[in-house]
Amino acid sequence: MVRRLGPYAPLAATYAADDAIIEAGEEAELLFLRGLAFCAASESDGFITRAQLKRFVGAGMDNVMQRAERLVEVGLWEEEESGFLVRAWLKWNASAEELGRARKKDRERKAAKKTDTFHSDRATDSDAESTPDSDDLSARNPDGIQTEGLSESSGIPGGFQPHAGARAGDSLNLTSLNENPPTPPGGTRGRSRAEITRKFDDFWSAYPRKVGKDAARRAWEKAIKSGADPDDVIAGARAYVRDPTRRTADIKFTAHPATWLSQGRWTDEAATAQSAASGGWWNN
Repeated sequence: MVRRLGPYAPLAATYAADDAIIEAGEEAELLFLRGLAFCAASESDGFITRAQLKRFVGAGMDNVMQRAERLVEVGLWEEEESGFLVRAWLKWNASAEELGRARKKDRERKAAKKTDTFHSDRATDSDAESTPDSDDLSARNPDGIQTEGLSESSGIPGGFQPHAGARAGDSLNLTSLNENPPTPPGGTRGRSRAEITRKFDDFWSAYPRKVGKDAARRAWEKAIKSGADPDDVIAGARAYVRDPTRRTADIKFTAHPATWLSQGRWTDEAATAQSAASGGWWNN
Protein backbone atom coordinates (compact mmCIF):
# COMPACT_ATOMS: atom_id res chain seq x y z
CA MET A 1 0.00 0.00 0.00
CA VAL A 2 1.37 3.37 -1.02
CA ARG A 3 1.53 5.83 1.84
CA ARG A 4 0.05 9.19 0.92
CA LEU A 5 2.21 12.18 1.82
CA GLY A 6 0.73 15.12 3.65
CA PRO A 7 1.37 18.80 2.86
CA TYR A 8 5.01 19.83 2.61
CA ALA A 9 7.13 22.88 1.78
CA PRO A 10 10.19 22.60 -0.50
CA LEU A 11 13.52 23.24 1.21
CA ALA A 12 16.84 23.16 -0.63
CA ALA A 13 19.38 20.70 0.77
CA THR A 14 21.90 23.57 0.79
CA TYR A 15 19.65 26.02 2.65
CA ALA A 16 22.00 26.05 5.67
CA ALA A 17 24.70 27.68 3.54
CA ASP A 18 22.49 30.71 2.83
CA ASP A 19 23.98 33.90 4.27
CA ALA A 20 20.67 35.01 5.78
CA ILE A 21 20.22 31.68 7.60
CA ILE A 22 23.77 31.85 8.94
CA GLU A 23 23.32 35.44 10.06
CA ALA A 24 19.97 34.67 11.71
CA GLY A 25 21.45 32.12 14.12
CA GLU A 26 20.26 28.72 15.31
CA GLU A 27 17.27 29.89 17.34
CA ALA A 28 15.82 31.99 14.52
CA GLU A 29 16.62 29.22 12.03
CA LEU A 30 14.43 26.78 13.93
CA LEU A 31 11.55 29.26 13.96
CA PHE A 32 12.01 29.81 10.22
CA LEU A 33 11.75 26.06 9.52
CA ARG A 34 8.69 25.75 11.77
CA GLY A 35 7.16 28.66 9.89
CA LEU A 36 7.62 26.91 6.52
CA ALA A 37 5.87 23.80 7.81
CA PHE A 38 3.00 25.82 9.29
CA CYS A 39 2.43 27.82 6.09
CA ALA A 40 2.33 24.62 4.01
CA ALA A 41 -0.22 23.03 6.33
CA SER A 42 -2.43 26.11 6.70
CA GLU A 43 -2.21 27.32 3.06
CA SER A 44 -1.87 30.88 4.29
CA ASP A 45 0.21 32.12 1.33
CA GLY A 46 3.20 32.47 3.65
CA PHE A 47 1.46 34.65 6.26
CA ILE A 48 1.60 33.92 10.01
CA THR A 49 -0.46 35.96 12.47
CA ARG A 50 1.05 36.98 15.79
CA ALA A 51 -1.36 34.68 17.64
CA GLN A 52 -0.41 31.73 15.40
CA LEU A 53 3.26 32.50 15.91
CA LYS A 54 2.98 32.30 19.69
CA ARG A 55 0.54 29.39 19.93
CA PHE A 56 1.65 27.07 17.12
CA VAL A 57 4.81 28.03 15.22
CA GLY A 58 6.79 29.01 18.30
CA ALA A 59 5.21 26.51 20.70
CA GLY A 60 7.72 25.48 23.36
CA MET A 61 10.27 28.12 22.34
CA ASP A 62 11.51 30.96 24.49
CA ASN A 63 12.05 34.48 23.10
CA VAL A 64 9.72 33.79 20.18
CA MET A 65 9.20 37.45 19.26
CA GLN A 66 12.94 38.14 19.40
CA ARG A 67 13.53 35.24 17.01
CA ALA A 68 10.86 36.59 14.68
CA GLU A 69 12.40 40.07 14.75
CA ARG A 70 15.76 38.51 13.90
CA LEU A 71 14.26 36.86 10.83
CA VAL A 72 12.91 40.26 9.80
CA GLU A 73 16.32 41.87 10.30
CA VAL A 74 18.08 39.38 7.99
CA GLY A 75 15.34 39.63 5.35
CA LEU A 76 13.74 36.18 5.62
CA TRP A 77 10.45 37.49 7.00
CA GLU A 78 8.55 40.75 6.62
CA GLU A 79 6.70 42.29 9.54
CA GLU A 80 3.17 43.57 9.09
CA GLU A 81 0.65 45.02 11.51
CA SER A 82 -1.08 41.70 12.22
CA GLY A 83 1.79 39.26 11.75
CA PHE A 84 4.72 38.13 9.63
CA LEU A 85 5.14 37.10 5.99
CA VAL A 86 7.67 34.59 4.67
CA ARG A 87 9.20 36.73 1.94
CA ALA A 88 9.88 34.15 -0.77
CA TRP A 89 6.89 31.92 -0.09
CA LEU A 90 4.94 32.59 -3.30
CA LYS A 91 8.13 32.32 -5.35
CA TRP A 92 8.53 28.62 -4.50
CA ASN A 93 4.99 27.59 -3.54
CA ALA A 94 1.59 27.73 -5.18
CA SER A 95 -0.91 30.14 -3.66
CA ALA A 96 -4.00 28.89 -1.82
CA GLU A 97 -6.11 29.99 -4.79
CA GLU A 98 -3.96 27.99 -7.22
CA LEU A 99 -4.11 24.92 -4.99
CA GLY A 100 -7.89 25.20 -4.84
CA ARG A 101 -8.16 25.39 -8.63
CA ALA A 102 -5.85 22.38 -9.03
CA ARG A 103 -7.91 20.30 -6.60
CA LYS A 104 -11.14 21.23 -8.37
CA LYS A 105 -9.71 20.23 -11.75
CA ASP A 106 -8.52 16.95 -10.31
CA ARG A 107 -11.96 16.21 -8.88
CA GLU A 108 -13.55 17.00 -12.25
CA ARG A 109 -11.03 14.78 -14.03
CA LYS A 110 -11.81 11.86 -11.74
CA ALA A 111 -15.56 12.42 -12.08
CA ALA A 112 -15.28 12.48 -15.88
CA LYS A 113 -13.18 9.30 -15.86
CA LYS A 114 -15.72 7.57 -13.62
CA THR A 115 -18.54 8.63 -15.95
CA ASP A 116 -16.67 7.37 -19.02
CA THR A 117 -16.02 3.99 -17.36
CA PHE A 118 -19.66 3.65 -16.32
CA HIS A 119 -21.03 4.32 -19.81
CA SER A 120 -18.37 2.12 -21.41
CA ASP A 121 -19.45 -0.79 -19.22
CA ARG A 122 -23.09 -0.15 -20.04
CA ALA A 123 -22.35 -0.06 -23.77
CA THR A 124 -20.56 -3.42 -23.53
CA ASP A 125 -23.53 -4.99 -21.77
CA SER A 126 -25.91 -3.58 -24.38
CA ASP A 127 -23.86 -4.93 -27.30
CA ALA A 128 -24.12 -8.43 -25.84
CA GLU A 129 -27.90 -8.27 -26.14
CA SER A 130 -29.97 -8.22 -29.32
CA THR A 131 -29.92 -4.90 -31.16
CA PRO A 132 -33.40 -3.32 -31.43
CA ASP A 133 -34.80 -2.12 -34.72
CA SER A 134 -34.15 1.49 -35.61
CA ASP A 135 -37.85 2.29 -35.24
CA ASP A 136 -37.74 1.21 -31.59
CA LEU A 137 -34.88 3.51 -30.61
CA SER A 138 -35.82 6.30 -28.23
CA ALA A 139 -34.16 8.92 -26.06
CA ARG A 140 -33.30 6.11 -23.61
CA ASN A 141 -31.34 2.96 -24.37
CA PRO A 142 -32.64 -0.51 -23.34
CA ASP A 143 -30.91 -0.21 -19.97
CA GLY A 144 -32.74 3.00 -19.14
CA ILE A 145 -29.62 5.19 -19.34
CA GLN A 146 -30.29 8.69 -20.60
CA THR A 147 -28.24 9.35 -23.75
CA GLU A 148 -29.56 12.68 -24.93
CA GLY A 149 -27.21 14.70 -22.74
CA LEU A 150 -24.03 12.85 -23.71
CA SER A 151 -21.37 14.29 -25.94
CA GLU A 152 -20.68 11.92 -28.85
CA SER A 153 -16.97 12.63 -28.73
CA SER A 154 -16.25 12.56 -25.01
CA GLY A 155 -19.06 10.61 -23.33
CA ILE A 156 -19.26 13.32 -20.66
CA PRO A 157 -22.71 14.32 -19.35
CA GLY A 158 -24.15 17.33 -21.15
CA GLY A 159 -23.41 20.63 -19.48
CA PHE A 160 -20.19 19.37 -17.81
CA GLN A 161 -17.42 21.87 -18.30
CA PRO A 162 -13.83 21.78 -17.03
CA HIS A 163 -12.63 24.51 -14.67
CA ALA A 164 -12.15 27.79 -16.54
CA GLY A 165 -8.53 27.90 -15.40
CA ALA A 166 -7.64 24.48 -16.84
CA ARG A 167 -4.27 24.43 -18.55
CA ALA A 168 -2.84 21.73 -20.78
CA GLY A 169 0.08 20.06 -19.05
CA ASP A 170 -1.06 20.81 -15.51
CA SER A 171 0.23 18.01 -13.27
CA LEU A 172 -3.21 17.60 -11.68
CA ASN A 173 -5.04 17.93 -14.99
CA LEU A 174 -3.87 14.75 -16.70
CA THR A 175 -6.81 14.63 -19.10
CA SER A 176 -7.40 18.24 -19.98
CA LEU A 177 -10.85 18.70 -21.49
CA ASN A 178 -10.22 22.21 -22.71
CA GLU A 179 -6.96 22.77 -24.58
CA ASN A 180 -7.59 26.46 -25.12
CA PRO A 181 -9.38 27.84 -22.05
CA PRO A 182 -10.52 31.44 -22.06
CA THR A 183 -8.25 33.96 -20.39
CA PRO A 184 -9.91 35.61 -17.35
CA PRO A 185 -11.03 39.21 -17.85
CA GLY A 186 -8.14 41.62 -17.41
CA GLY A 187 -5.47 38.95 -18.02
CA THR A 188 -2.37 39.23 -20.18
CA ARG A 189 -4.05 38.11 -23.41
CA GLY A 190 -4.37 41.11 -25.70
CA ARG A 191 -2.01 43.23 -23.56
CA SER A 192 1.46 44.06 -24.76
CA ARG A 193 4.49 43.75 -22.53
CA ALA A 194 4.95 47.50 -22.76
CA GLU A 195 1.39 48.13 -21.53
CA ILE A 196 1.82 45.80 -18.54
CA THR A 197 5.10 47.53 -17.66
CA ARG A 198 3.55 50.98 -18.04
CA LYS A 199 0.63 50.01 -15.83
CA PHE A 200 3.05 48.72 -13.19
CA ASP A 201 4.82 52.10 -13.22
CA ASP A 202 1.43 53.74 -12.58
CA PHE A 203 0.81 51.33 -9.71
CA TRP A 204 4.26 51.99 -8.24
CA SER A 205 3.68 55.75 -8.35
CA ALA A 206 0.33 55.37 -6.60
CA TYR A 207 1.37 52.88 -3.89
CA PRO A 208 2.28 54.54 -0.55
CA ARG A 209 5.36 52.43 0.29
CA LYS A 210 8.29 52.17 -2.13
CA VAL A 211 10.19 49.02 -1.09
CA GLY A 212 11.03 45.75 -2.88
CA LYS A 213 10.33 46.98 -6.40
CA ASP A 214 11.56 43.80 -8.13
CA ALA A 215 9.42 41.60 -5.89
CA ALA A 216 6.47 43.92 -6.45
CA ARG A 217 6.94 43.71 -10.22
CA ARG A 218 6.86 39.90 -10.10
CA ALA A 219 3.75 39.94 -7.90
CA TRP A 220 2.14 42.47 -10.28
CA GLU A 221 2.76 40.31 -13.36
CA LYS A 222 1.44 37.24 -11.56
CA ALA A 223 -1.73 39.08 -10.51
CA ILE A 224 -2.37 40.36 -14.03
CA LYS A 225 -1.70 36.91 -15.51
CA SER A 226 -4.24 35.47 -13.05
CA GLY A 227 -6.90 37.82 -14.39
CA ALA A 228 -6.67 41.00 -12.32
CA ASP A 229 -7.55 44.20 -14.16
CA PRO A 230 -4.57 46.63 -13.95
CA ASP A 231 -6.82 49.65 -13.57
CA ASP A 232 -8.69 48.03 -10.67
CA VAL A 233 -5.39 47.25 -8.91
CA ILE A 234 -4.17 50.83 -9.38
CA ALA A 235 -7.47 52.18 -8.09
CA GLY A 236 -7.13 49.90 -5.06
CA ALA A 237 -3.63 51.24 -4.39
CA ARG A 238 -4.92 54.82 -4.47
CA ALA A 239 -7.75 53.85 -2.14
CA TYR A 240 -5.18 52.29 0.20
CA VAL A 241 -3.49 55.67 0.50
CA ARG A 242 -6.78 57.21 1.67
CA ASP A 243 -7.85 54.26 3.84
CA PRO A 244 -8.69 55.69 7.30
CA THR A 245 -7.84 52.36 8.95
CA ARG A 246 -4.23 52.40 7.73
CA ARG A 247 -1.71 53.66 10.32
CA THR A 248 0.09 56.21 8.18
CA ALA A 249 1.92 57.60 11.19
CA ASP A 250 4.26 54.60 11.12
CA ILE A 251 5.20 53.42 7.62
CA LYS A 252 6.12 49.92 8.82
CA PHE A 253 2.42 49.21 9.28
CA THR A 254 1.86 49.81 5.57
CA ALA A 255 2.13 46.49 3.73
CA HIS A 256 4.99 45.94 1.31
CA PRO A 257 3.69 46.29 -2.25
CA ALA A 258 4.57 42.68 -3.14
CA THR A 259 2.66 41.44 -0.09
CA TRP A 260 -0.33 43.66 -0.85
CA LEU A 261 -0.45 42.36 -4.43
CA SER A 262 0.07 38.70 -3.50
CA GLN A 263 -2.85 38.83 -1.05
CA GLY A 264 -5.17 40.44 -3.62
CA ARG A 265 -5.91 43.29 -1.26
CA TRP A 266 -6.90 45.75 -3.96
CA THR A 267 -10.36 44.16 -3.82
CA ASP A 268 -10.70 45.02 -0.13
CA GLU A 269 -9.40 48.51 -0.63
CA ALA A 270 -11.69 49.05 -3.62
CA ALA A 271 -14.66 48.17 -1.42
CA THR A 272 -13.41 50.58 1.25
CA ALA A 273 -13.05 53.34 -1.29
CA GLN A 274 -16.52 52.71 -2.66
CA SER A 275 -18.07 52.86 0.81
CA ALA A 276 -16.21 56.06 1.61
CA ALA A 277 -17.30 57.64 -1.65
CA SER A 278 -20.93 56.76 -0.93
CA GLY A 279 -20.79 58.48 2.45
CA GLY A 280 -20.33 56.00 5.29
CA TRP A 281 -21.10 56.78 8.89
CA TRP A 282 -17.46 57.76 9.47
CA ASN A 283 -17.91 60.68 7.05
CA ASN A 284 -20.85 62.14 8.91
